[in-house]
Amino acid sequence: MRCPNCGEDNIFGALNCVKCGFKLTAPCPYCGKENVLGVWACQHCGKFIRNIKGERQESSEGQKAT
Repeated sequence: MRCPNCGEDNIFGALNCVKCGFKLTAPCPYCGKENVLGVWACQHCGKFIRNIKGERQESSEGQKAT
């Protein structure tokens, strides 16, 4: 799994990026439980969640964090 914040390769299922610490999970919009980024169905309730993605973090200067 490539980190959407810094681009570092992480093992699938990692909860945080090994390089920048970015959270590699997002809540299911139906049940609210955390899923790893990139899954198409919630690992808890089974509902289709359309490849959830994390949002890039902004640095304090307003530029993308690296």
